[in-house]
Amino acid sequence: MRIGLLGHSYHWGYHKHAAEIPGARIVAVACGSPRESLSRFAETSTVPADAVRYDDARKMLDEAQLDLVQVYTDFTEMGGWIREAAQRGIATIAEKPLAFDLEELARTWDVVASTGTPFMAMQGTRGRAAFEAAREAVRDGKVGTPYNSYHQKSYRWNARPETWNDRKTFPGFIPWVGIHAFAWMHWVLGEVFTEVAGWDGYEAHPEVPGCATQAGVVFRQTHGGVALVSMDYLRPKAAPTHGDERMRVAGSTGVVEVFAVEDRCVLIESERGPREIRPSAPVQDPYVRFALSVRGEAEAPVRPWECFRVTELALKAQQAADTGKSVPLTPTAYRD
Repeated sequence: MRIGLLGHSYHWGYHKHAAEIPGARIVAVACGSPRESLSRFAETSTVPADAVRYDDARKMLDEAQLDLVQVYTDFTEMGGWIREAAQRGIATIAEKPLAFDLEELARTWDVVASTGTPFMAMQGTRGRAAFEAAREAVRDGKVGTPYNSYHQKSYRWNARPETWNDRKTFPGFIPWVGIHAFAWMHWVLGEVFTEVAGWDGYEAHPEVPGCATQAGVVFRQTHGGVALVSMDYLRPKAAPTHGDERMRVAGSTGVVEVFAVEDRCVLIESERGPREIRPSAPVQDPYVRFALSVRGEAEAPVRPWECFRVTELALKAQQAADTGKSVPLTPTAYRD
């Protein structure tokens, strides 16, 4: 399997999982924006020295005979490069959010859907045992009907690139941080979200005026349920880990909770006290599973429409915070 890297921004280090794919090799690299430099690829041992360096990413897509390309570049360039890869039929793993705004998201989906190109957004929680165990518990009816849920993303604050100073180059805190929680929320609870309201604040780090440091989002569900998402860049530097991710789903007959730092899932049922649970089968990294699915050796860990739907939830949640008004989530073009 021939893999190309298009861009080296943000979570581009995800490519390290290529080493876990039998027969896979990174054969070509290119920058995705003027802010990036080819020299960056030489600064990590996970990019082979003999990988071809292309000055033009389109030339790489045309000439490198890629089976898969990883697109991790500036937010303003993401949608365009996803479309370029899909038009060439190259399977793609992409950074989030997939597009800068709702209009570009729709244009990008049209290309991905019409070409049938294998596609996956970065959905890391699908490779974590605690979330998989929680999903199984909910889907197996262990908590009854899920009426209330809480989802948390808390990170330390680190230096941010200049592009984050302006919302013209940064799509917002909610699509950047909250989208992970939206992804596991949608995966665990299903396609049940009808409306979103949200609020954010920029007070903790005014030196980066384009990026909020705290936000809260509320999703209305079809059956009367409510999902609350809390996200912040307020985790103390002395905390033992960079992030603190949690999920709690309360249903008519039980509660399931995830403590991601400990990779731990606890289930409480109406007739049975708290117990830790694990998934029914070993969990494989989604990058590896996606690559194997491209070769027909595994089922894809996430379907393209799910990636685009989660991105739509994130962009509309940011829209709700920006406007101070709730935003409808149905109907949607992104569905099974």
